[in-house]
Amino acid sequence: MSAIPIHYGFWYDRSLSQAVGATITLPIRQANILVAALSTLVTISSSFFWIAAAFTIHQLIVQNEPADGLDLQRQVVLRNSGSPPGVVWEMFKIQRAWRRKAANLNSRVMVIAVPALLIWLAFTVAGVFVAEVASPSYTEVQVLARPEKCGFWMYNTDSPDGFSASNTKVLNDTITARNYANHWYSGTSSGVAARSLFPAPRLPYEVSNTAACPFGAGRCIPGDSSAFSMDTGLLDSHVMFGINAPQHDRVNLRKFVTCSPIHIKDLAKEYNNTNNDFLQFYLGEVVGVSDYTYFYNVHTPLDSVGYHLV
Repeated sequence: MSAIPIHYGFWYDRSLSQAVGATITLPIRQANILVAALSTLVTISSSFFWIAAAFTIHQLIVQNEPADGLDLQRQVVLRNSGSPPGVVWEMFKIQRAWRRKAANLNSRVMVIAVPALLIWLAFTVAGVFVAEVASPSYTEVQVLARPEKCGFWMYNTDSPDGFSASNTKVLNDTITARNYANHWYSGTSSGVAARSLFPAPRLPYEVSNTAACPFGAGRCIPGDSSAFSMDTGLLDSHVMFGINAPQHDRVNLRKFVTCSPIHIKDLAKEYNNTNNDFLQFYLGEVVGVSDYTYFYNVHTPLDSVGYHLV
């Protein structure tokens, strides 16, 4: 498989809800920088959040008059506190120093120590979970493929170069499709390097060897209930083909094909010219080209050139 063009940046994963579907895809180096930056942001935010909380607690404390020595120490701690763990440590030392010397000591200490401890724990957990914004390297990661070849190929088939380019494109697409089928449908794909452009590497389908003949009674070989059919059922455009669209914009697709050898002697007609003898098969017109489907040179096997159908 050739390298898949990946969209780097912000996008919505429509497999998830609107609230959690926001996704950023970045190269590994930039992703590591983003995780480090978020960790730093959490650390800085904890300090500013504590400053706001300390100011609020201080305003509540100073309303209680008259103030004793413990109140003054608490105000000094709130004024000079740099971080929540530092405040917890200072309040622990104050509790030890004022034991059996101040009324309601534990409640007056806890009113500062508990909020500082909770804020410390909350931002510590937030810092740990910053790593969760990145998808683990050992799991499959859904990314958004960048569209590069949308639309239709147009050729000027009136010129030799255009006709040759059209045939080359069809041939290359056929080879690519065959290689993909061999890789993903043969059960031999393995290793972390194996990646498919689609979220579902294989499309499900059911096979039947006893399908009804689609060409009318008596036409199929060996009988009217011996045709070969493949049916994919309804395939969701989002789940199976990775078209990242909202629920109301999705469609279901189905591919159902039936094939069988058929009796065609009554559909063949001989055609002769001065050089060769041909068989023309009338299985349906080629619109804008001919009223027959295919013609066959009966001398091809004798000339040992090319190949022939048996």
